[in-house]
Order: sequence, then C-alpha cells, then structure tokens
Amino acid sequence: MKISRQDPETEISELAGATVAALKVTDDRALIFWMKTDTSNWYRFFVDAGALFWRTYEQSEIDEIMEEDFDGVDSRDLKQELNLWSERIISIQMNGIEINGESWGQLQIKFENNKALIVRESVKQSVGELILEI
Repeated sequence: MKISRQDPETEISELAGATVAALKVTDDRALIFWMKTDTSNWYRFFVDAGALFWRTYEQSEIDEIMEEDFDGVDSRDLKQELNLWSERIISIQMNGIEINGESWGQLQIKFENNKALIVRESVKQSVGELILEI
C-alpha cells in the first residue's frame, strides 16, 4: 500500500489496524522515523515546518536511504520503548496546534495498548520534540 503525504493536516487511515513490525527514530536534532508494518512496507516520516512528510518504500528501496538517515547518529528502537510487540495502530493524525501563542505541527500515532507517539515541531523555530505516552 503506497502512502504519500506532505500536509500540515492529514490522517493516515490506511494504516489503522496494522501491526508495527519495526519503529526507529534518529536520536538527533532532525527526528526522522522509519516504521515497518505487517503490510511489509517501510514508511519514512518526519515533521518539518508544521507539516507531515510521509512516504512509502518497499524493502528493496530502503537500504541506501536508511543508511544515509542513520549514518553517524544514534537511533532509538521505539517499538521496544513503547512495548509494541503485537499492538495495532488505532490512528495516525497530523494537526496544527498552538502552544503558548506559537503554532506547532503535531503528529500523533495512537496504539491499542493506550500508548502514543507524539511528534511536535514549532512552525517558526523548526525545533522538534518527541513525546512517548507510556
């Protein structure tokens, strides 16, 4: 299932019910995520300037791109941190929010174990934060 988005507000309903096989993020200023689901595709996504950038890759395409993203930076295994061993995705939503009078883009991925991955990025400052609701 090919999914491609470049939007400040969107929902990725195509992955509702999918199980996460892998979920990694660069542990760097630029938070770049790689997620593999039981659909056998890999999804690369990040939030920049208040918009979600999401693209699908097949297994044969990812080696060089993933190596470039993770080269020289640490990474985190969010599947393990969030204990997502057989949990399904409930929803994936990108919205604009306001924090202390400033506009932010917020991506929220909710799982059936009541855990969530939240990624926020300031529209003005291009400063991001990763929040794990455990």
